[in-house]
Amino acid sequence: MTTKYISYKDGYKYQLDEGYKVEINIIPDNDIGADKSHYIQLDTPGHLAVTKGYAWDGPSGPTFGTENFMRG
Repeated sequence: MTTKYISYKDGYKYQLDEGYKVEINIIPDNDIGADKSHYIQLDTPGHLAVTKGYAWDGPSGPTFGTENFMRG
């Protein structure tokens, strides 16, 4: 199941508990990560998909890890 909202669980600082899909304005000439062995895929229509299990350390720069900055 995928949603337009990010859901994460403990383990790493943040880790996706379910897939996440969004349409973006970056349109590559070829699909990126299309073999599904990657955590992130971007297809030629601009659909960005991040698979369940992707982990990250939160936002960087002059900000804090608040709910408003998780998707960054």
